[in-house]
Amino acid sequence: MAKIAVEEPLTDIKQALEEKGHNVEMFKNEENLPSCDCCVARGTEDLADNQLNDVPVVDATARTVNDVVSKVENIVK
Repeated sequence: MAKIAVEEPLTDIKQALEEKGHNVEMFKNEENLPSCDCCVARGTEDLADNQLNDVPVVDATARTVNDVVSKVENIVK
C-alpha cells in the first residue's frame, strides 16, 4: 500500500488509513515531512499550490475522517 504522511495531531486519520493497510507516518511541519506518496494536512495555506515536493496534499480541514481517507485512496490508487 501507499506511504502516507499525516500532520500531527490527526491521529484519527492516521489510524483509519492504517486500518486500510497504508503505511502512515506523522509529521509536525513541512520541514520534517517524510518521503511519501501523499500528505494529509490540517490546512494547505502554507503549502504552495497544494503540493509539496510534487507530493499531493489532502486538506483535512472541515472534512470527516472517511472523506479524507477516500480522497487519499483516490490519489494513491
